[in-house]
Amino acid sequence: MRVVRRFYFYLVAFISLEVVIWGLVTLTSSFINSPVGGGLANLLARGLSQVIVGLPILWLHWRVIVGDYHQTEEERHTRVRALFLYGLKIATLAPILINLLAVIRKPLIIWMNVNSTSPPFLASQEIFDNLISIFVNLVIWFYVERILKQDWLLDPMANSLRDIRRLYRYVWLLLSIGSLVIGLEQIVVFVLNFEKVIGNARADSLANGIAVAIIAAPLWAWMTRLIQHSLDKNEELFSTLRLVVLFALTLSGVAFVLSISGTLISSMVRWLLGQPYTWIGWVSQYSSWLATLLPFVVIWSYYGRNLDFQISKEYDVVRRASLKRLYHSILALAGNVVVFTGLVVLVNLIVDLFFGDYLAVENFRNQLSIGLTCLIVGLPLWITPWLSVQKEAVQKNDLGDHARQSAVRKGYLYLVIFALVVGLMSMAGYLAFRLINSLLGNLSEDLLQFSLQKAGQLALIGLWLVYHLRVLRADGKTAQQILRKRHSDFTTLIIAKNQGDPIIDLFADQTKRQIPDLQVTNVFIDAGKPEDYLKSYSALVIAADQMASLPDHLRLWMNEFTGQIIVLPIAARKYNWVGIPNREEKEIVYDAVRILRQLAEGQPAKSGGASNAWSVASNVLAVLFLLQLLIGIVSLVLSVVLN
Repeated sequence: MRVVRRFYFYLVAFISLEVVIWGLVTLTSSFINSPVGGGLANLLARGLSQVIVGLPILWLHWRVIVGDYHQTEEERHTRVRALFLYGLKIATLAPILINLLAVIRKPLIIWMNVNSTSPPFLASQEIFDNLISIFVNLVIWFYVERILKQDWLLDPMANSLRDIRRLYRYVWLLLSIGSLVIGLEQIVVFVLNFEKVIGNARADSLANGIAVAIIAAPLWAWMTRLIQHSLDKNEELFSTLRLVVLFALTLSGVAFVLSISGTLISSMVRWLLGQPYTWIGWVSQYSSWLATLLPFVVIWSYYGRNLDFQISKEYDVVRRASLKRLYHSILALAGNVVVFTGLVVLVNLIVDLFFGDYLAVENFRNQLSIGLTCLIVGLPLWITPWLSVQKEAVQKNDLGDHARQSAVRKGYLYLVIFALVVGLMSMAGYLAFRLINSLLGNLSEDLLQFSLQKAGQLALIGLWLVYHLRVLRADGKTAQQILRKRHSDFTTLIIAKNQGDPIIDLFADQTKRQIPDLQVTNVFIDAGKPEDYLKSYSALVIAADQMASLPDHLRLWMNEFTGQIIVLPIAARKYNWVGIPNREEKEIVYDAVRILRQLAEGQPAKSGGASNAWSVASNVLAVLFLLQLLIGIVSLVLSVVLN
């Protein structure tokens, strides 16, 4: 309940403070722009009403917040308080920067002799109003900064402050990067248009671009410096948020660079195929694309190196490999889709050329340029990272085993296979529908052309499906070979009373069913002390009722055993098992063999306990959800086929 109460007071305080801030801005603006009358009277009335309404509510709620802060230690370092304070810093710094942008933009427009028709972004056109807004928000920003410094002095290691401060910095980093890209794009567009006349309408975008760059570049440099200086602390260097931001920036850079490059390459292919262009005309027409390409090349290069550095700092070799695998798999998946799309376009184009009635030159040029561009862009994007992923997966060591069994690789393969199977069903169904419909008398003129296009697409889907199924099968085959080797190397001892002990037959039956390659050696209590070399075996299995009556020599021998010991909770006179339900010996042996398999495969031993009502209910709900999903997929396929 305290969390809800805390959230309420801080939220109302935040909203009421914003009302008071903008009421003060409006009120001050109305006084400076006196005399009062007409529109200025409306400003004065609006400002007064905002202050009169917001100030008492702010005072009441802030008083409660301050009281709780001094009375309860828990209130001093909550995430809600940290989010409130850093949220206020964002809510005040954003208007400061926006109005500063308007102040910088105004003299640039005057100097360039531009009659600007676009108003400043979220800011007044009057410089005095901009300065008032900057001053009022700056006062509140410094006040919030002072409160934050006090909170940091009280507890420099507070997780709430560190987490929200990290989020605050990365939010501004992303905003500054986005703003800088926009500003540079507008500047470069003006430069590439070859109409660099001061007073031209395009100079308006130049003024905007320069103003945005002047604000965004220092902000980016400031946030980058703060983040870089914080990386000497492990919690900052290895934070999940930093990794997510680096992944997002790098992948967005890749996506924009490749998509823009595809657009430019496609236009060049059309140019080579006869579309009339001049060099100056082409640069002018695609100046916006070229201007956007340059910043994203820098983003990809800079933050790609940062991502590589971040991954290389991971102490865990497996985690380091999995992060690289995730990055390469995302790129490979995107390239896979682009290459497949390009081949589909080219197949359709070939069929249209040989079997279509007429194909316009413009359509031919567009389709050919799209298909070739997809191959030019998609093949390197797919093959290079995919070869890296495949190289890792074919290794017959622990890293290769982790790669083959990783959720990223399995998700990649099954996602592609799922999409191909669904596409195969829908396309084959649609083709069958058209053919059957034609046999029933509803002939169409383009039936041959349509059928050949769908046949070519089905061939591509089949080729892609066979390849990915073979990769999946090869993973399974290699994994089985390695697992069989591990099972055979995992030597196991079973301590039994004598040759007639029923546990021997139970183990023989279960190992044959679950892990037939497991090497099992029986040690009989009645046979005396076992050989010393058996102490180095991987695992030892013994029933609790046998442990109660072990001879001294065997007990001493077991104390020197170096492997894992699995105790079967079989009923014994001196043992009362807590938390373990009564089960038959067959079930106990089955569970023990399963644990042996886990240990042999290098996994932690997890015993299969009895299912409770919640687990049963969750399983039932999961089955119902999957059934609903399956029904939805079938309905989608049927709708495609029938329509």
